[in-house]
Amino acid sequence: MFIIKEYSMAIKLDEENKILYAYDIKNNVVDENSKHILSEVNNLIYEKIKSHFKINPKDYFLNINHYTNEEDEYLESIEIANIIKERSINKTESTKMITENEMLNYLENKLESSKI
Repeated sequence: MFIIKEYSMAIKLDEENKILYAYDIKNNVVDENSKHILSEVNNLIYEKIKSHFKINPKDYFLNINHYTNEEDEYLESIEIANIIKERSINKTESTKMITENEMLNYLENKLESSKI
């Protein structure tokens, strides 16, 4: 099971039936009674699922919801901030910030994925 803390959800992959199930997380516990088939998500969750399970989400009938809202944009901003924070806290290496090229690549990828 793949936990996405920012969205208080857990994702379970059913490879045999080609289905993705989503569960709510309440008080840091997966609520088994909230199980439902995942069919539409925002770009961020879509990419996280694709990366974590190393699958093509479309093979599991998962689509991207192109109607993003302010909350999704806010959560994406938090993720970027967490990347910066993690890089600056890691004391085993010198402090690294996101370079202009990394940010441009990120924005280009977001733009391309939103056109799909």
